[in-house]
Amino acid sequence: MLRRLQTHKFCNFFFKECIADIAAYLVSLGPSDYAIKFLFPIFLEFSLKEFPDEIMKFKNMVASADLTKPQTWFLSARAMKPKIVYHCGPTNSGKTCNSLQRFMEAEKGIYCSPLRLLAMEVFNKVNALGVYCSLLTGQEKKHVPFSNHVACTVEIVSVDDLYDVAVIDERDI
Repeated sequence: MLRRLQTHKFCNFFFKECIADIAAYLVSLGPSDYAIKFLFPIFLEFSLKEFPDEIMKFKNMVASADLTKPQTWFLSARAMKPKIVYHCGPTNSGKTCNSLQRFMEAEKGIYCSPLRLLAMEVFNKVNALGVYCSLLTGQEKKHVPFSNHVACTVEIVSVDDLYDVAVIDERDI
């Protein structure tokens, strides 16, 4: 129904804007590449007048889906000046232990794990040490009342929340 209405509007626009002889000639051609090439600029002019809001929304949608400019993503996060500490060392050298210590000392923290079992282990350990911590994974959600700390898997991380300390275990994730 809407499509017919819009087609009718375009036909009215076209016959109002176009010289009668040209209109009659195009109608006599019927559907053809030439008719399409001729009509397209007229249709474009009609669309710009008739649908400015829809065109603006479409342009914004296209711009937001542009994956060629990652520097335009997460502007609020990019405005922050975080302190980044990179722990590098062999297995069992204390990297996770040091990170968890800083995580537990923070007023608000998040621990991001590549594995659900590792997130659960951190959740259990931190709560056992007296720091209220919630668990969020794709399969499990345990919200601990009054907790300011979260142990989660990376796919669950909210980019809208702010944390004093964010631990990303396994930098290759």
